[in-house]
Amino acid sequence: TVHWDSDVNLISDGDVYWGASSPRIIETTGYAAMALNGEFGHATTVGGAVKYLLDHRGELGGWMSTQDTVVAFHALAEVAGGNSVEDVQVQVLVEGAIIETIDMGEFNKDVTYIIDLRPYLANVTNVSVSCTGIGSVLYSIYLEQYVPWPDEPESSPFLPLTVTYDATSIAVDDRLDAHLYLLYDGDAAVIKMILVDLRAPMGFMFDLSEFDALDAQGVISSYDYNDRQVIVYITDVESGVPIEFDYSLVAEMPIESTLQGVVAWDMYDPENLRSETLPVVFEAVE
Repeated sequence: TVHWDSDVNLISDGDVYWGASSPRIIETTGYAAMALNGEFGHATTVGGAVKYLLDHRGELGGWMSTQDTVVAFHALAEVAGGNSVEDVQVQVLVEGAIIETIDMGEFNKDVTYIIDLRPYLANVTNVSVSCTGIGSVLYSIYLEQYVPWPDEPESSPFLPLTVTYDATSIAVDDRLDAHLYLLYDGDAAVIKMILVDLRAPMGFMFDLSEFDALDAQGVISSYDYNDRQVIVYITDVESGVPIEFDYSLVAEMPIESTLQGVVAWDMYDPENLRSETLPVVFEAVE
């Protein structure tokens, strides 16, 4: 596959993204594919970009944001628009048996078909796609499965992390208090930056004034907020010196929801210095 990256998307923002892909990568790759499409000598590169877009498509057919989804669809449509499709028959097979047959031509080459294979899945399932005729068809196979939460969180022994809550069931418009404890205990005297990913469960929100106060007091270096997520930045973390702070979660509606584990990691060595807490179930009642 081929992809391009950018520090910002077309509509500049300050959001933080990490992992295998991000809206910025998808959007930039889409624009690059459209710019190179049809230019002599770039067919392989464009094909690699299309494969990257398809490989990072979500289970509902889109990507990570509205902006990158629009650009990715434009790119796929433009690349596909240059391909002639004449009476192509596509068959989806599970364990060699035909599950679905779709006849495609110029009249429907820009249509996305979604085929649900859940009734045919076993522990090991062979899925294949065959195509006969003149032209090419883009496809992707998406698998989602339930993986139970681990009994113990994945944590580095050199970065113990705990978050305690004074309650897990509160009334709507009330708040619960959380206390975070983090200790870097590695060999290096100082590490440059630790990031802490805080989440609010569905139906709850953060009180951002508390993080403004922590920033002003020098407890944290800065933070970013995005929906029900706060990313805390802590710079120049000394070995053996604990970091502790409190924050609140405010209940907005009656709900029972699960809070994903809080995660902390070394920005420059996330594979070896990373800790996570277990999920917690919260309840808000009228």
